[in-house]
Amino acid sequence: MKEKRMLHLGICRGDVGRYVFLPASPERTEKIAKYFENPKEIAFHREFRTWTGTLDGVPVAVTSTGVGGPSTSIAMEELFQCGADTMMRVGSCASVSPKVRQGDICIPTGAVRMEGVGCQLQGIRRSG
Repeated sequence: MKEKRMLHLGICRGDVGRYVFLPASPERTEKIAKYFENPKEIAFHREFRTWTGTLDGVPVAVTSTGVGGPSTSIAMEELFQCGADTMMRVGSCASVSPKVRQGDICIPTGAVRMEGVGCQLQGIRRSG
């Protein structure tokens, strides 16, 4: 039986391990993959670019998500179907805090979900 290739990411089950880094930009995937042992680009379709390799012998991957919740949701769902269960968003972000200035390095502890996808993934109903 032929392997099921994901419609958007162009990868199959077993192409990625449990751990995946998720930048928005396809260009950032190559920069991140340079830190992997034996990096290999396995797919590039539209905004979704995926590299695999290992870190300290553990299989890892990096997949770009494009901008926003809907394309990130697509990437995460297809990665999950291919075996990933731990994903970490990396890259730039906006802030509504006056304490955060442009160019600051920060680790967000929360997010404003106003796009609808976050509510769907968390099982939260929007009012109105």
